[in-house]
Amino acid sequence: MSTLPDKREELITWCQAHAPVWESNPASIGLTVAQANAFIDLTEEAQTALLNQEKAKQAALSATNSAQETIGDLRSMAGEFLRTIRAFAATTNNPQVFINAQIPPTAAPSPVGPPGTPDNFKIALDTQGAITLRWKCQNPGAASGTSYIVRRRFGSSGEFLFVGVANKKTFTDSTISGNVSQVQYTVQAVRSDQSGPLSQTVVVRFGSGGAGGGQILSVTSGEPGDNVKLAA
Repeated sequence: MSTLPDKREELITWCQAHAPVWESNPASIGLTVAQANAFIDLTEEAQTALLNQEKAKQAALSATNSAQETIGDLRSMAGEFLRTIRAFAATTNNPQVFINAQIPPTAAPSPVGPPGTPDNFKIALDTQGAITLRWKCQNPGAASGTSYIVRRRFGSSGEFLFVGVANKKTFTDSTISGNVSQVQYTVQAVRSDQSGPLSQTVVVRFGSGGAGGGQILSVTSGEPGDNVKLAA
């Protein structure tokens, strides 16, 4: 173990404790008076340097915090003024305002594309024969305002008929009779006057007793590889 401490503060404290001892009788420990005095001076100099460094560190920290706060205030004020200038230009319908302020004009909002395609379906059947469909759908832009039209047909042919609208990515169909052996669904996302693509057809086949039997025999889709699962 080293006699001298590793930490700077502890080293200075150690030297401050030993300097007067070594100065009192330097010849007895093999030192000269000049060496003992130089050790005292250097100890004091190191202590002063460490204190000055700490003061500089605190000053730098204070200056950094002050600069960050001031720059933050400046950014807030500049942003507020930009909003005011753009609002004034819009209110007066005067594009010259942007030229006078030397800022770019307000960009027209980009049109939001149509909703996405529902996929990753999960199907659940309760004991009363009601089917709950859940799905995912990646919609561009804000998802708010998107609804989902659910269409259904019985068997494997015929027209898909409207059965309901869901405001969330889930829908429960409780209008299936107990003797139905197969039902198919499509889901389509809509927003305002835009419609997304139809989902793949989700085919639900029931076991003995039909939908009222409380058992789904199989769930498939209209395309191989489409992810359709029975809900846990």
